[in-house]
Amino acid sequence: MGGFPSQGFIIKNAGLLPGQKITKTEIPATYHLEYTEWLARCGVVPYIPALKEAVDEIINAFDGDGICRIPVLDGIFKGWGPYGGLQLEVDWKSKTRRDCDITFRALLIAYYAGYIKEGV
Repeated sequence: MGGFPSQGFIIKNAGLLPGQKITKTEIPATYHLEYTEWLARCGVVPYIPALKEAVDEIINAFDGDGICRIPVLDGIFKGWGPYGGLQLEVDWKSKTRRDCDITFRALLIAYYAGYIKEGV
């Protein structure tokens, strides 16, 4: 339960099935922060270009107020279960609660990827 999938997992998803690629609407990519955090904890971010690119995008999504505005899949992020659950706030009825959860995970990724140093 939980843990890394055995193979073929993604850290960034456009949310489109292969047949939907022909549509003209642009759907913003969403990020799977749990897998990204695990990989950052393992120290492999500098060695995997696609992962480093995704981490850079997460880091660049912080606004001037220090809030991370990265898009995530609410269904994966919310609701604890065997396949997901990162939500720490009681609920996401308020946008601030949602932003706090996402920002916390993004800061963990930044720390484990070496973007934030202790004592700084």
